[in-house]
Amino acid sequence: MAIAPAYEFKPHERPFLPGSPATPDHPFGRRVGYFATGILLGVTGGFSNGLLIANLPQIQGSLGLTPVEGGWLTAVSSMTSVCMSMLLIKFRQQFGMQRFTRVFLAAFLILNILQLVVHSYGVQLVVRGASGIVASALTTLCFLYIMQALPAAARLSGMIMGFGAS
Repeated sequence: MAIAPAYEFKPHERPFLPGSPATPDHPFGRRVGYFATGILLGVTGGFSNGLLIANLPQIQGSLGLTPVEGGWLTAVSSMTSVCMSMLLIKFRQQFGMQRFTRVFLAAFLILNILQLVVHSYGVQLVVRGASGIVASALTTLCFLYIMQALPAAARLSGMIMGFGAS
């Protein structure tokens, strides 16, 4: 069995920064797949927080929370999401995109299962904080996938679309 030679990136296809993805020239079908995956990741990252905000009165009632305690559930998610953006860039540079994707998709699954099983305010605060971190990672993956789907001249607008999708 012959081993295929390693792909040699053209100068314009190489990653701009260490840890960032390369941007090879993709065929149209693959670009559509990247775009659809990016939108799915963005919507998924924002969906958890959207459900929490929409159902906050019911969650407060079932856990016996005051309005201030309910507000902390949404605040802790937003705070961790905003604070982790810069640290996630460092994680991506240090460990690469493949490990970044695997770690945060697995964390997303575990945290969503925990939200369904655990009915304690303290644990929910921790889970919501970790969900903010994961949502920030999914937003990053969202705009990186959308940027792969677009031609070089439109990649910056892909980042804006990615933030909008989440």
